[in-house]
Amino acid sequence: MKVYGYDINGAVQGELYCNEIDSLDLDYFEMEGIAKKFDWEAAFTNLKDAKKALVAEMVAEQTDQELISFVRSLRMSDLV
Repeated sequence: MKVYGYDINGAVQGELYCNEIDSLDLDYFEMEGIAKKFDWEAAFTNLKDAKKALVAEMVAEQTDQELISFVRSLRMSDLV
């Protein structure tokens, strides 16, 4: 199963990551545990939710609008 997330620099750099995990890990760990496993600030099973959360952080950090637009346009194939 794919999980998506961003690290501490994600809001500044607009970087979103994708990793594969075993579905049993998802049953065993909460999303917070999955995020810690990859040293991310947050983890999501849905790309749309990950982008939404990252964009919200980027807006709060007053990141460049062009970079925010880039993150909004990301597709799953861009991350794999």
